[in-house]
Amino acid sequence: MKARRSKLLVYFSALFIALSVAIYIINPFAVPSKDPRGRVFGLIPYRIPTVNMAPSILNGEFILVSTFSYLSNTPAINDVIVFIYPPDPTISYVKRVIARGGEKIKITSGKVYVNNELIEQPYLIEENARNSYSQNMPEQTIPEDSLFVLGDNRDNSKDSRVWGVVPIENVIGKVTYIWYSDDYSRIGGLVH
Repeated sequence: MKARRSKLLVYFSALFIALSVAIYIINPFAVPSKDPRGRVFGLIPYRIPTVNMAPSILNGEFILVSTFSYLSNTPAINDVIVFIYPPDPTISYVKRVIARGGEKIKITSGKVYVNNELIEQPYLIEENARNSYSQNMPEQTIPEDSLFVLGDNRDNSKDSRVWGVVPIENVIGKVTYIWYSDDYSRIGGLVH
């Protein structure tokens, strides 16, 4: 009985990986609002083509995005999400949620404050946030039904500081796992 379960698990895993690769090869950057893949499987694979989320997600890594994560709730602060890029709806972006609609955000000396409370950022490497635009930002209030997002590699990320907020309806899903990396120790790791 245990041998049969092990075989089934191996077959299921192989099938899932094969389907993910096939879906990715067919159209890796399709916007899921027009693409039924996420509705069928609940997970969409993406390949990260930049360093703007390092060290959480590295350039060239493949991630899985849960399209079911926000069916009954909204993204939380520090969630890593994939969304439709507001200036160009044909592109998907990945960033970290820092503030939500109605909240006030400011950056002072590299520290991020939401509603005057310091946000813990254990993922942030100080050397990646030294430029003036990463160190200070005047307080602003986020419009309702919107999100303020930042890349973890602050000095190398164009995000809400540059192009504004993300409408909540643009959210595709929550980044869950790294399903492939050149660094094999990162495969299967949760994205926090």
